[in-house]
Amino acid sequence: MEEQVKQLVSDLLIGGKVKGVLGLKKEHGQVGPYLFTNARELKHLTLTPKYSIAKIAIRLTPRKEKIGIVVRGCDERNLVELSKLNQVDLQNIEMIGIACSKELAEECRCVTPYPMKIAVGEKVEGVQDPLKQKLKEMTLEDRNAFWKAQFMKCQKCYGCRNSCPLCACIICEMEQKMWVPKGILPPETPTYHLIRAFHIADKCSGCGECERACPVGIPLKTLESMLVDDMRELFEYEMGVDERSSPLLTSLEECPLKGGVHD
Repeated sequence: MEEQVKQLVSDLLIGGKVKGVLGLKKEHGQVGPYLFTNARELKHLTLTPKYSIAKIAIRLTPRKEKIGIVVRGCDERNLVELSKLNQVDLQNIEMIGIACSKELAEECRCVTPYPMKIAVGEKVEGVQDPLKQKLKEMTLEDRNAFWKAQFMKCQKCYGCRNSCPLCACIICEMEQKMWVPKGILPPETPTYHLIRAFHIADKCSGCGECERACPVGIPLKTLESMLVDDMRELFEYEMGVDERSSPLLTSLEECPLKGGVHD
């Protein structure tokens, strides 16, 4: 699969279709994001490990030239949502979509481990989160107790926010003293995490970067996944796929809840 991607990237660069391609470069045993501008550099292109590339793309927004980006399914969805936030211009991006393996899908508990447009790889079946199903079967009281216990572990390191490809606010509400007082550990339950959950509820791609960054193992991906289900059920809205703006940015009159729940 890696050789196929290298060939596609080479064709784009040599053909002058893009000025550069954002991907992962492996050199001297280290891997990091890199903008390939010459086909001769592609011997260093790699697809592993999984790396959230979308946030790097924001830095390339000022460029007027078209660039290519090697994307997985979550990267593609992140870029779609970032475009709605005016952080990237999809007109200037050529996506090279790669499908994730079954093993990676299981590791990430990914429901959609592939992009809408697959250039390399084959679509594999998504993986359901067993913890999410278990939580949905709990009573509201038991579920509340579970999340309170999880949030009490929080060190307020801001790793979840800093790693999220879609946290692009200039002023972060999670740093406002009114909502999240400083110098209190763990942060007041559940203010800190509920603010973040609400802000990401209409954007989350399921990439799981927040959970991977959490040093105390809070299942943040499960929390966000449950909110994504609510967005789908209440508004028939699919993050990273739906071209509409977020229904949370409108009034209920403009975008009513499914089934008239607000009546």
